[in-house]
Amino acid sequence: MSELIDEQATDWLLRLNEADATAQDFDAFNAWCADDPKHRDAYNKVASLWSDLESMEPAIAGSDSDHILAFPTNHGARERSAAAKPQFGRAGWIGAIAASIACLVVFSSLKAPLYFADHSTATGQQSVIHLEDGTVGYLNTDTAIDVSFGAVGRRIELLKGEALFEVAKDPERPFEITAGNGRSVALGTAYAVRTDFPRSGATAVTVEEGIVSIRTGYGEDTTSVVNAGQQVSYSDDGTIAPVANVDVSDALAWKRGLILFDNLSLQDALAEVNRYTPGRIVLLAENRASKRVTATLSIKTLDEGLEALASTQNLTVHKVSPYLTLLY
Repeated sequence: MSELIDEQATDWLLRLNEADATAQDFDAFNAWCADDPKHRDAYNKVASLWSDLESMEPAIAGSDSDHILAFPTNHGARERSAAAKPQFGRAGWIGAIAASIACLVVFSSLKAPLYFADHSTATGQQSVIHLEDGTVGYLNTDTAIDVSFGAVGRRIELLKGEALFEVAKDPERPFEITAGNGRSVALGTAYAVRTDFPRSGATAVTVEEGIVSIRTGYGEDTTSVVNAGQQVSYSDDGTIAPVANVDVSDALAWKRGLILFDNLSLQDALAEVNRYTPGRIVLLAENRASKRVTATLSIKTLDEGLEALASTQNLTVHKVSPYLTLLY
């Protein structure tokens, strides 16, 4: 399950147990379940995890045994009257939902190791590598690459994550980075490639120096030329977006140990911070998700940075464990 579907399922679990949940809420929930089988599966997993917490009910509910969370297992619970719905205090549901999704967080955040990668970094780790041709590579958080150098070419396969290469010049052997359904080719330059680009899930190429040729697709290639100070992204289907001018210093701020947000939605900003932290950061305040934020955070002190970012939206940060942080 994608993180987005997990979070939506958790949101539904909370919403349907609010005292003021309406028939329209249940209709919307049923429509969400019918829209994609993955939605129903995700909700059932969250609901099942909650059901498994019955033994923890006294600790969650305190002295009031009626303060328990229910869920519409047959998706027909809208017939229940609002008066019959349980009341659940703010502190109670925050602690309870943290417990119910903790298992999902742990399992979804543990990434299978890429045993065959030549070089890799863990979540929150960065490293510098020196290749045999003199090229210097900078690997950002949670990144893995394969290196294949031959007599006629130099090839890097970006398996996941983000990497910047200061390419040593070698006219006889072009330097190529493959990622997704595309490849970036250069002779001597400095450029970065990132998979799963924010808000699009595409692959992005940012050129710091020189010129890079982007080619996508199989058979007939689609080609784009990107100059220094520019960025382009391409999707899995081979479509290349228009080339855009960018502030390379900002786009590659991670190389300096920084994360920059410039008028980014809070939800996207938290997703970016989450790239550098194990587990998951969950925003429980849906009404703040689209709020725009501008900030500069240090990767080395992200806990303090997250606190400062949350304070700009009057949110509280609750670190349940190293693998789960809640904002509400």
